[in-house]
Amino acid sequence: MERDDLFELKERIEEAKTKISKLDGRKSSLMETLKEDYKCKTLKEAKELLTSLEADIEKLDNSIIEGIAELESKYQFDFEENDEE
Repeated sequence: MERDDLFELKERIEEAKTKISKLDGRKSSLMETLKEDYKCKTLKEAKELLTSLEADIEKLDNSIIEGIAELESKYQFDFEENDEE
């Protein structure tokens, strides 16, 4: 391996170290946000919370759809027909 090749390799290694350092900082920051805002200490806890929140959203969405259907039926009104206004 020539001297120039070694310098290029050294430069690439230094760039990789810098990238790793930046990514570690971002990871730490994101983990701190998870801990402070969502009380999650691990990614597993965050995924479990996400699954739970998605289920809650689905329930609320279904409840809203049922409520709209009930209102449409009760008052003979079509909400979709009036969305264009």
